[in-house]
Amino acid sequence: MSIKPDELKGFLTGCIEAGKALVELASRGYDCLLRPCRGAFPVLVGAIEALKSVEGGEEFLESFYAPYPHPMLEGVHRKSGDFRLLICPLRRM
Repeated sequence: MSIKPDELKGFLTGCIEAGKALVELASRGYDCLLRPCRGAFPVLVGAIEALKSVEGGEEFLESFYAPYPHPMLEGVHRKSGDFRLLICPLRRM
């Protein structure tokens, strides 16, 4: 499977927009993100990386935490914080 340049650009743009949306939602009082772990997980990881470059993102990342270890979430794995990341495992039936 090959990824076309416009598809990659769309994915990256989506990650940046998701990061900006997280900052905005946190500023409006939201304190938790429930994310399905199947297809959406790469976007979540991309959004976390994008937060390092969007306005307010670095500060938000300091309050962001995932209460369990995962190799892709090492930078946000903490036991407490102001904004929780909860990943809902989805299984095929």
